[in-house]
Amino acid sequence: RKALIIARVLGATSLEMSDVQVEPLFPASMQELSVPEFLQMLPGLDDEWREKVSNARSRTKILRYAARIERVDDAQALKCTVGLVEVDAGAPLGQLNGTDNLIEIRSRVYSEQPLVIRGPGAGVECTANGVLADMFEIALF
Repeated sequence: RKALIIARVLGATSLEMSDVQVEPLFPASMQELSVPEFLQMLPGLDDEWREKVSNARSRTKILRYAARIERVDDAQALKCTVGLVEVDAGAPLGQLNGTDNLIEIRSRVYSEQPLVIRGPGAGVECTANGVLADMFEIALF
């Protein structure tokens, strides 16, 4: 949802959640399971994930689950995708820890070295501040 919001701010006002291409972290067959059933099936994914991690490490990369917003063509259309990516451990996304969020902006101006905005993405204080800010905004209208 965060990527969709950013894409809309960038001008893709007609983009809907159904337009976002999402690569899930687990098979579709597990989506409808109850929580206990899901947890019971989870160890069955260990070998697959070990292989993904091992393959990334063999290329001196690490895995991150990330959203990407990019121009489709020169017509200003935007595409939003979410999925597993391999990144260098020393890259900003590779250094991300815990609940932090990161936005990496590449543009004509920031082509060689992207502009990086990083900060807490979740937690009690962040969420409370966001809700409070929304309440103030609503009260002012």
